[in-house]
Amino acid sequence: MKNPVARTLLLCLPLAAGLVACLSSASPAPPVRWFDPSPAVGTNAPVAASFRCRAASAVSQEFALRIAPRELVYDSEHRWLAQPHELLQVALQQRSTGDEVVVDVQVLTFEFDLVQAPRARVLLSVQVAGRAAQLVRAEHGSAGRDAAALADAMTQALDEALAAVCKLASG
Repeated sequence: MKNPVARTLLLCLPLAAGLVACLSSASPAPPVRWFDPSPAVGTNAPVAASFRCRAASAVSQEFALRIAPRELVYDSEHRWLAQPHELLQVALQQRSTGDEVVVDVQVLTFEFDLVQAPRARVLLSVQVAGRAAQLVRAEHGSAGRDAAALADAMTQALDEALAAVCKLASG
């Protein structure tokens, strides 16, 4: 065959067929599971404040798993319904009755500690207008290491953190 383009195409044809066969025989990736840790509306007393939430760079929509004292990994198969600071913003807005006080909240930690017994852990930096920033820590043990049990524990920890933020905002 004198045409170099045709010869190249003929030589590449078996390679392309093999590549298609490899791609089609792979099993599909498991679907991502989504979880909503938002506590029930109305579990905390309303507060006359407006809230602004943001997150530290290590806080992710993917489940953050602490597997060693200085090691954090992200589980790409399990995610929150939204970014943790967005979940917190919505939950706090549901408890807000006005804007008499401005409260800045930064999510520092939103993770599962798997080093020993599994625990959901939330750490927030809360600054109420005119006052120094304070840390709010909330933890809740998990009934197991599966994603659903961990998400339930995070719901409890988040509810405890929300109650503490509302208390700081009203006091």
